[in-house]
Parts: sequence; C-alpha cells; structure tokens
Amino acid sequence: MADNYLIASGVFSIIVLIVLGGMFKSDDESVGAGDSFIKTFKDISMWILILLIIYIMIRGKITRQTIILICGLIILVSIGIWLYGSYSKQIDQQNDPYSDWPADQYMETVGGQCPDYWDVLDRDEKGNPICVNRFGVPVVPRVNKNGETYDKCFDSDSTTQKTFKTLVWPENPDELASSDRCKWVKNCGPSQGARASWLGIDQSC
Repeated sequence: MADNYLIASGVFSIIVLIVLGGMFKSDDESVGAGDSFIKTFKDISMWILILLIIYIMIRGKITRQTIILICGLIILVSIGIWLYGSYSKQIDQQNDPYSDWPADQYMETVGGQCPDYWDVLDRDEKGNPICVNRFGVPVVPRVNKNGETYDKCFDSDSTTQKTFKTLVWPENPDELASSDRCKWVKNCGPSQGARASWLGIDQSC
C-alpha cells in the first residue's frame, strides 16, 4: 500500500510541476518594477510549492485533503499574480502619457485615413477615403531588384490622389501588416528605397 501511495505521489507531483512550469514561465521582455516584483513573487511561490511537494513525497502518502490544498494554493497564487499584473499594467499606462498614442479615436477618424500631410478629399461609393497630396509631399515609388516600379502609390488616373480602404481601428495587427496602407508605406517613400511617413501605421508595418 505504501508503494502505491509513493507512486501516486510521484505521478501527481510530476503533473503539478508541469503545470507550475507553464504558470511560472518567465517573460524575458519584462523590464518594469512591477514586472520584477511579479517575477520574484512567482519564483518564491514556485519554490514553496515544490518544497511542499517534496515533503509530501518524503512522507510517502498523498490524501484528498493534500490534493485540495495544493490545487487551492496554485489557484490562489495564479489569481494573485493575475490581479497584481493587471493592476501594475494599469498603473504603468496611467503614468505613461504616450502609452495610448496615437489614440484609437484619432486613428479611426483622422490619422489612419491618409498618410501624414495628406488630406481626405472625398469618399468613393463604398465610403473609402480618397486622399490627396495637397502639399506636394515627395512620393517616389520603390523600384525592386528586377527594376520594376511600384505602380500603386497613386490611383491609376491621378498623380496626386490615392484611395484607401475604410479603416476600423484598432485593426488586427496581421491584417494591418498586409493592408493597402502598409503596402503604401513600404513602397511609396519620399525617396527611392525609403519608407513613407504615416504616424500610427508605419510602426505596425
């Protein structure tokens, strides 16, 4: 019977350690003070739970109460980490005046409509904005390695206007990266081989 308890304890301990390995996986990109506290809290909590599991294995016995205790501790630690992480993130955003810049409303109604220094001239029958290079900002289409020139910097019948699809912001990053706006940013720079300027769009391309 003792051997069965020891085997059950070992199996349960392995399962718990696998769960802990996923739950306490560190984020190398975390650099803030709040993130540092969370990482330290995770490490301490993990070692406490590991020591508890080792103690149970040495005892050679695992009970229903023990399983409930460990599961309860894991749940409480997870909730604590999540709550503090959410609070810390909210505080960091409040302290950073540029965390939400450009603002979503600005991008959807103004900034995301046309490239920098262009204006919305009109809208087509589908409601897509027709942008006009009213101030003559230099636009030089990119030439690829095969000597082919990108021909979609302007509408086919114009040298000053470009129609873009209607923007819903915030847009899915993957969809934005493959959108006509990102293609324009990448291929219609102010000089050959240079990217165009479009606040809020260019950093997503």
